[in-house]
Amino acid sequence: MADRRPSSIMKEVSAAERVPRGTGDQPSLGNCLSFTSGGISRLHWYSCCNNCKNGVNSTCLSIYQSASKEQYCNKCGRDTKKGNGKPRSDGQQFNCGGCQGQANVDRKCRSWWKEIPGFCWAYSLCFKKQCEGKYKNCGNRVCDDGETKDNCPIDCCDEPCCEVSAAERVLRRTGDQPSLGNCLSFTFGGISRLHWYSCCNNCKNDVNSTCPSTYQSASKEQYCDKCGRDTKKGNGKPRSDGQPFNCGGCKGQANVDKKCRSWWKKIPGFCWAYSLCFKKQCEEVSAAERVLRRTGDQPSLGNCLSFTFGGISRLHWYSCCNNCKNDVNSTCPSTYQSASKEQYCDKCGRDTKKGNGKPRSDGQPFNCGGCKGQANVDKKCRSWWKKIPGFCWAYSLCFKQQCEGKYKNCGNRVCDVGETKENCPIDCCDLKNNPCCGEPGCCAKISKGERVLLSYFLHIIAVVVLTFIFN
Repeated sequence: MADRRPSSIMKEVSAAERVPRGTGDQPSLGNCLSFTSGGISRLHWYSCCNNCKNGVNSTCLSIYQSASKEQYCNKCGRDTKKGNGKPRSDGQQFNCGGCQGQANVDRKCRSWWKEIPGFCWAYSLCFKKQCEGKYKNCGNRVCDDGETKDNCPIDCCDEPCCEVSAAERVLRRTGDQPSLGNCLSFTFGGISRLHWYSCCNNCKNDVNSTCPSTYQSASKEQYCDKCGRDTKKGNGKPRSDGQPFNCGGCKGQANVDKKCRSWWKKIPGFCWAYSLCFKKQCEEVSAAERVLRRTGDQPSLGNCLSFTFGGISRLHWYSCCNNCKNDVNSTCPSTYQSASKEQYCDKCGRDTKKGNGKPRSDGQPFNCGGCKGQANVDKKCRSWWKKIPGFCWAYSLCFKQQCEGKYKNCGNRVCDVGETKENCPIDCCDLKNNPCCGEPGCCAKISKGERVLLSYFLHIIAVVVLTFIFN
């Protein structure tokens, strides 16, 4: 019995004219369709997009792929014999924002390793995922907020021939703006639809501010207008809480921006780290005029006090020492710290707005032997690694521990070994009976005659005491 199958089926599958499987599949106007197991290798993955209007060929690309330059789709997105691929398992079309949207996603999904033969699937998965993520509601027959006849004609077009525009991306929340003096963080914006950034409104009476309004890393694009309004370039989604926050105006924003910048945050993909840092630092610190928690704390005369969570970063540890005499400014340092050169204490050891730290949990002042003792301990505690930002706590712990270890007996009314009238006057001061004696610097100088007279009376007292004992 003769074989009734078409002779074409009996022929060997050639590279030029293969067995048609899905040839002719075409997405509807304005949509794309992903194919697998196509091309000469029968392993190639690619996507076809239909951007034609009234059957007129589109001027933008219709095929999106990596690792190949072959045109597997015709100019209106119809799969050809060259491609002859199998539509992806779900077989669902997807919108990708027209020519410009497709171009943006194409640029986002391209990587050098995806150009290697065998990795076309990675590009294809990325392309479909990015398109669906950006334009996921397009096609539900409802012209949703942000959809237009340009970016989603299937839902919003009043004419069946309406072409997908390349100029307009999906408008989701463009136009969000923080109130005057505040900032607002955005996610999933920019060309990639993955970028994180913050917009700050520093305008006064709608006059454009002279300081930046966009704060971000890994991009130089200005996504906010000069008064902090999100633009079409940004078109991001406000952070989950959606709450604006204050950052101390232009100066405060500049300080926080400087604090949050790190080389690794400039790497594409790490913009989120900068954005989280920026919002956190701003909320904790209004850098120009920060929340006053305990500013003004001051150790008693001759003592020191350790602070935590201060400085611009709100993470800095430091100690303030009060070496003043009768409120006269001391000539030796009052701020002891590492990893910073900022003076967070005034000259009499009072914490300032620059520091604005929180006293250590015990909150107890401690003696450190005056200027000379503090200098010795400072030298002892300095190490190169403690100068690295983030290790200020190690220096602060060392400073307090060393001071308390060396001068722990000061105040027991005994002039112990190592204590002097300079570093522990309360125990070692043997000069004038001055009511301030026992505080640094109160041991006033006396004349040589006064010393001789004081020695004479001390000898008399000693003789009387000895006579009483032995008699």
